[in-house]
Amino acid sequence: MRAYPLEWPEGFSRTKACERRKHKFQVKLPLVVPEFKEYLASIKCTDLEISCNLHQPFGEKEMHADDFVAGYLNTYIQQYITGKTYGIRNFENWIEDIVNKERVHHPTVDPGVVVRYNRTTRQNGLLVKRAIVLPCDKWLRVRDNLKAILSTIKNLEKISEWGVPEIQERTYEAIAVPALPAPPSCWAILGVPRGATEKQINEAWRVKSFELHPDRGNPNGGTLSQSEVNVARDNALKEIGAR
Repeated sequence: MRAYPLEWPEGFSRTKACERRKHKFQVKLPLVVPEFKEYLASIKCTDLEISCNLHQPFGEKEMHADDFVAGYLNTYIQQYITGKTYGIRNFENWIEDIVNKERVHHPTVDPGVVVRYNRTTRQNGLLVKRAIVLPCDKWLRVRDNLKAILSTIKNLEKISEWGVPEIQERTYEAIAVPALPAPPSCWAILGVPRGATEKQINEAWRVKSFELHPDRGNPNGGTLSQSEVNVARDNALKEIGAR
């Protein structure tokens, strides 16, 4: 359910440290996670994963660490906002340097949170499963970013209540992680029909191995490796009961 350290998804920009703000969410870290799990379960979502830089269970101790780092950074950020830079030429970079130095001792100096889960809905009589990824690092505390994501999900789910379910589905379709193409089957790798004989499988394996020999410069353009061909042969032989 929890992934450490933070794994920020590709394609999403990060908030600069000097642009993060202190949110006034009245939420406790030990409570927001159960609330998250309970709500997602109520809307039939599964496989919840929360990725952040808290490497312990979400408890009171982690909440205090979260508060300390947020307060520590907020002091400098308020100076940046009010223009009290005290002669520092590039205050923005200076704050980024503080974050980088503190990262080792206080991981939540990067308070970003990424929530991943699977959402299944029925469309045109078919069940459609989508992998959803929602990141947030706008706020100075981990729990505020987590609460912001939960509030976003709740508002997305309310769209259907307002009588426009198609807009809701299109929104989820836009933010869903594209499904990865299925890897080629052992039969496709070897270039033989499913259910080929043991002799045909071994012959195809020898041909592929010959093509992949270093002296031939791999005419497949490096798309296949010898280990993949070996695994394909083993799987094909197992499937026909020859192993």
